[in-house]
Amino acid sequence: MTDPLRCMRELQYELKEWNEYIRDVESRISTTRMAESINGGNSFASEDDCKLKAMKEHMEQLLQMNPPALPKLILEWEEERMVMGKQYRELVTKWNEVKNKGMPGLNPQIEKAERRLHLDSIASKCQTLLEQGFVLCDQIERERKHHEQDVADFETHQQNEIQQLRGHIQRLEDKQSLRFQHAQHAKRLPKMEERLKDGNEERHRVLAAIESVQNFLLRYAAMQVEEANQVFHHAEILLTTKRETEGSITLQYRLLYDKKVYYSLSSSEKISCSFDLSKLAALQGQGRIPVFIDGEESKEAFWASQIQYFVTTRIPDAALSYEVIVA
Repeated sequence: MTDPLRCMRELQYELKEWNEYIRDVESRISTTRMAESINGGNSFASEDDCKLKAMKEHMEQLLQMNPPALPKLILEWEEERMVMGKQYRELVTKWNEVKNKGMPGLNPQIEKAERRLHLDSIASKCQTLLEQGFVLCDQIERERKHHEQDVADFETHQQNEIQQLRGHIQRLEDKQSLRFQHAQHAKRLPKMEERLKDGNEERHRVLAAIESVQNFLLRYAAMQVEEANQVFHHAEILLTTKRETEGSITLQYRLLYDKKVYYSLSSSEKISCSFDLSKLAALQGQGRIPVFIDGEESKEAFWASQIQYFVTTRIPDAALSYEVIVA
């Protein structure tokens, strides 16, 4: 491990991938088990199969059903109307013959009277047939309208029932298709559980590697802090750790001076602390970092130090100047 920080980043990225993989597999397993519990067992599937079969048979019956047949009475009336029509036409033909040819063999005066009587008789019969025919036609028309209404009601009821039945069949077929898909997923359930087990093992392996690298970094940081504290006179670096989620550790540093936190120090104490920090930077090869001191502070306490520092003094209405005390 040449670069522990880079190794840590790679391990954390790998841990993130394994966490996403495990969540995905767990979600698939949960969905499969839930679907299995909702759909029920083989008894529910068999019951749905029976329902679907019965509905399809009923659908075949509905499609084969014929509308109500024309009532026999209408056929009889139609036949009777045709007979009456034939009789009427025969009488009209006879009436024309009598009118045109007369009645031979009779005295002309008697023949004229007899012919008139005979024509009136034929006309009366024709009129009776016409009246009976009109009544019969009205009856036929009313019955035909009743029959047409019955046919329309039958077709409407049939179409509504077919539509409803098709909806039920479609829902059952969709349910069967969904159950089939879930059954296929259930067959893969042992494989998914095995993948989940492998994923958890890999995740534990990565967590163990992360913990090892963290322990190394923590020990390395502790050694650095210990070495730095040996350089200080009054300052001290306090190292603490904070454990985050997934076992990661965050290093936290606090700067103390005579056991007091930095933000609570006085100006002179902060200056003295700055001398310790500047000395540490010089020992680490980061150059000599000068320390600036406000002229209002007592600087005699710092003259013994070998650290370069600048003293600033405020003189009203004067140009900016500085004095190098130690170079």
